[in-house]
Amino acid sequence: MIKEGETIMRSFLRYTRVCDNIIRVNGLLGLTNEFFYLVIGRNAAAYIDTGYGFGDLNAFARQFTDLPLIVLNTHGHLDHAGGDFQFPRAYACREDWAMLLASYDDRAMNEKAQAALSGAGIWTEEDTVFAPPGAAPELLEIRDGDLFDLGGVTLEAITMPGHSPGCVSFLYREARILFSGDNCGPQPLIMLPAQGEGRGKYASCTLEVFSHSLHKLAAREGEFDRILNCHKAGELPMSCLHGVTDAVDGVLDGRYPGVPVAVMQGKITGVFSARGLDPEQVGKLPNSYIGDVVFAKDNLR
Repeated sequence: MIKEGETIMRSFLRYTRVCDNIIRVNGLLGLTNEFFYLVIGRNAAAYIDTGYGFGDLNAFARQFTDLPLIVLNTHGHLDHAGGDFQFPRAYACREDWAMLLASYDDRAMNEKAQAALSGAGIWTEEDTVFAPPGAAPELLEIRDGDLFDLGGVTLEAITMPGHSPGCVSFLYREARILFSGDNCGPQPLIMLPAQGEGRGKYASCTLEVFSHSLHKLAAREGEFDRILNCHKAGELPMSCLHGVTDAVDGVLDGRYPGVPVAVMQGKITGVFSARGLDPEQVGKLPNSYIGDVVFAKDNLR
């Protein structure tokens, strides 16, 4: 039996019990820096995101529940939806379907896992399988306001375009908990480059669109007391949401001109932090959670 706050490592998955019916999962011993959640009701359970897909996620869930299991995606990026390929169907906003279906390659995922482990001085057999091959799931559409009733657990979808066009947060109504995805973090990235032809320069929405999403969420702030997110820290202070909103609006109204930064280990340059925070240090420094945003000056409106 796992007690609240206790962390255990098993089969390269690290996990913590947030409360009686919420398990926070961190893939590959935490080396890949993504969190996803298993939420358990009386009649069903749900994965909110599935991470990169390292490990057997069905078997992992069965350690905690034998109830029917659904998959709800906060968005279609690989570090959130890679595990969808272990399931026959998954829910996601239609705007991210093409990205989700194109993102998974089990061979590339296994190479990534081996590289991450060896970089940390952890050695495994060369033929160890971390990300099992899978077929593309049937995708079911999430719309704003959709309710997912797990039995005593109601998860409401709140669409939040910004980081990607199909971003969505989930409000656990009874417990007053918001699963924010990448919509509210210490430093949302609203400048991700598009992959492939015919998609424009950016895969992220404009900063103005993201501002509308943040204000939509702020209007619901009286309905949640906790924010569980997917990167850097498993839980954010409520003040971080206010800080992100101020940073975004401050860029748009000229208060924050931005400081040049690089993201993705220096792979993406020519972008800016509203508050001048180094993305590689966010999560490590005391001021990490004041709320910031990384943006591109040609993707404001």
